[in-house]
Amino acid sequence: MNEEIMQYQVYKNQLEQIKEYQKQLETQKQTIIGAIEALEEIKKTNKGTRILAPIASGIFVESEISNTQEVVALTGANTVVKKTVPEIVESLHKELENIDRYKAEINMQKMQISNMVDMIQASLIAKKQEERENKK
Repeated sequence: MNEEIMQYQVYKNQLEQIKEYQKQLETQKQTIIGAIEALEEIKKTNKGTRILAPIASGIFVESEISNTQEVVALTGANTVVKKTVPEIVESLHKELENIDRYKAEINMQKMQISNMVDMIQASLIAKKQEERENKK
């Protein structure tokens, strides 16, 4: 029974970790959606439009848009590339698809672990009832 209790706790901890990861994925998804919306707006913006561009959390610099067709994107290892807005939007949509795929995989794992938790819980309840009956 102690082994079952330990396994139950392990599964419960895994479920909590999965829930936290799901929250992170949803936050990442919303950030990407916001970026897509911003890029779509930039395509509609006239050159010379003045904007506030973020340079750090809560810190902005006033700037002027000079190119509404291309943006600069960080590709990792401090490397940046210039891409068209549609290229970046397509790339972001692929990231959204990957996130949705991860979310589906995680939901499957969550269901499997939840089923294991339910089975262990039912077993523990049955053993408790059996102990009570044997004490009578």
